Amino acid sequence: PALSGTIYLAEGNELHANWPFASETSLYGLDLDGAGTPVDLQRPGGFVSHAEHGGSPWVLHGVATSGSHPDGFKKMELHATNIATDSTVALLTQSDFDAAATTEFEITYDAWVAWWPGDTSIALTLVVWDLSSTPATIQESGIYVVDVSWDTTTGTPSLDPSSWALLAAVPAHDSSQLSWQMGQLGIPTTALMFNGGAKFYVDPDGELLLYDDMWELPPKILDLLTSSSTPFSPSCAPNPAPGPWSPDGTSIVFIHDFHVYLTDAAQYSCDLLADSGDKRNNFAGFYVPLIWSPQGTHVAVRHRVVEREYVTHRNYVIDVATGTDTSLTPDAGCDYVDEPDLLFLPPIAWRP
Repeated sequence: PALSGTIYLAEGNELHANWPFASETSLYGLDLDGAGTPVDLQRPGGFVSHAEHGGSPWVLHGVATSGSHPDGFKKMELHATNIATDSTVALLTQSDFDAAATTEFEITYDAWVAWWPGDTSIALTLVVWDLSSTPATIQESGIYVVDVSWDTTTGTPSLDPSSWALLAAVPAHDSSQLSWQMGQLGIPTTALMFNGGAKFYVDPDGELLLYDDMWELPPKILDLLTSSSTPFSPSCAPNPAPGPWSPDGTSIVFIHDFHVYLTDAAQYSCDLLADSGDKRNNFAGFYVPLIWSPQGTHVAVRHRVVEREYVTHRNYVIDVATGTDTSLTPDAGCDYVDEPDLLFLPPIAWRP
């Protein structure tokens, strides 16, 4: 099937470019009808999630702001940009961070965010600080959901601050284990992280949550109706890097050993979709994040390529029927080179 639509992602050409708080990072759109030509949307990048609401394309992304959290990491806000009108709305702001004198939200640098099916909620990873003691302590952390309302006149979204709910508790830890990376990036080793984990996906019916807690493998599927969880562990991959459900809910795509696989959502079978074809070192090959095309005919994925002492991430689309992968990003476009080799890539989004 012919490619169509636009893929949104955070990219840049400078060091730190795939980090959501980096000033060099920008939100890009890859026009699939135009052979993947990158268009800089002139917005700060970071985690990305897309929803169509009322005929308008809304993209969620992170924006660094002033101030720091108790762990020393810079505060971030959650914004939504209407790509059609080039307008931005701040959803989770500085005032929300400090809304209560004794509580503070933190969006970590390996944060994950997604619109809920139906666009009535947003889910994201957060750390909640208890500021009533000295020093401040972590009250809880994990995957949260918050209701979204849409203004009937302007069509803009806003969050309901009274509706925050914890879906799955996931522990956050300091970054000292990655101090060799953090120091070069100017990030304090006290900064909290989910270890690149806490990536999550919601099934099309909004009843199941697949999440990846890197501190406690394998990934889990949480039934939101019964609060029961089961391990997500296909036969070929006891600890896969999970991706999302297909639009019809019958398949799940995941990464194992830097290759892309499909599994039946009920039986957890293993079908190789795309071989990475690159084994020059242990970190070359396909990586999460993954995203399905709205029609369920293609999967978009990041590919890590080793080029001398550098590591380059390129964006590929895989035809599900044939397994053929196609590079979307021209070398002169929004490819980026990062050094040192970074572990956390933000999610991408696909607009019809």
